[in-house]
Amino acid sequence: AVPCGGWDLAILAGRDQNRKPFVAMIGDPMAAGGGARGTGDGGDTSGIIGIPMGKIADVEMNEFQYPILYLWRREEIDSGGAGRYRGGVGGSSCFVLHDTPDETLHLVVSQSGKAVPQAVGVSGGRSGNTGFDLLIHASDALAQMASGVIPAELSQIGGRHEELPSHLATGLSRGDVYYMQWQGGGGYGEPLLRVPAAVLADVNGGRVSQAAARDIYGVVLGPDGVDVEQTAKRRAELAASQRGGHAPAHQPALDERTGTRVDDNLVLTTRGEVACVHCGSVLGPVDDYLGGAIRRDGPVESAGPQIRGTPRAHADQDLAFRQFLCPGCGVCLHNEVVPAA
Repeated sequence: AVPCGGWDLAILAGRDQNRKPFVAMIGDPMAAGGGARGTGDGGDTSGIIGIPMGKIADVEMNEFQYPILYLWRREEIDSGGAGRYRGGVGGSSCFVLHDTPDETLHLVVSQSGKAVPQAVGVSGGRSGNTGFDLLIHASDALAQMASGVIPAELSQIGGRHEELPSHLATGLSRGDVYYMQWQGGGGYGEPLLRVPAAVLADVNGGRVSQAAARDIYGVVLGPDGVDVEQTAKRRAELAASQRGGHAPAHQPALDERTGTRVDDNLVLTTRGEVACVHCGSVLGPVDDYLGGAIRRDGPVESAGPQIRGTPRAHADQDLAFRQFLCPGCGVCLHNEVVPAA
């Protein structure tokens, strides 16, 4: 699947804590999420695929060189696209302007993918997160830190929160907080087919939230781990919901020797038809195989918790989360955030 999605550019310029002029690009988004493969998960904060020797500086080195103070830099939960194999998670950085002789530094922001996630999934896998940049004006972050508290969430930082557009030249004033979240990788395959133990490991590792485990992967967790009975029930409910009232097909599973495997869900039969590998439902001819699928449109936010901010604010038309599903078993064949028209 598509890795990362687009560079989250943040350029600071002005005078540093030593009163010397500087221009700096924050290189943290180099730690982007990798796309899932047909054989495994994408790498978490593994880097930009076209820059194999790319690195990010230590937080302390950035603070040493520039007049900023980090509140956090971390991997972002649910930022990797869901799938039978999960996309690698991306990350975020949050810092406050600190120890500069000037009241304001120049700030240039540029990141695409704030309306439509660009790390598209494959074979029913979900897309990675949308890009998201936030400026908190006149924040209380430094006052909190002076009292011994380091804010750990955006909701804990007081001030005027401004969601930034895709491209902007502005200023970062004394005490302002800047938050940047770059993009994770796309997923591969239907999320409901992911091994429950892998979902549990992701939840325990802080890569997937319990809400996403239940509502996207259909995995119900209890005090002792995966609740097998409730997970089977939940997955059946989600599959039925995806079919949208269509009765499940009762067709024999395909013998893969009679066709050519296309991806995680589809096989091209010797008769030139595309069929579901899970339930045997014939979808249609190769040049219009999605014509026999169930099409389902929903609000953009239903694509998952990784859709942040206000996507409609970055697009000039209404958007929808569009899924194409097998009419027999409800497996997702393809999905994407697209213009509704």
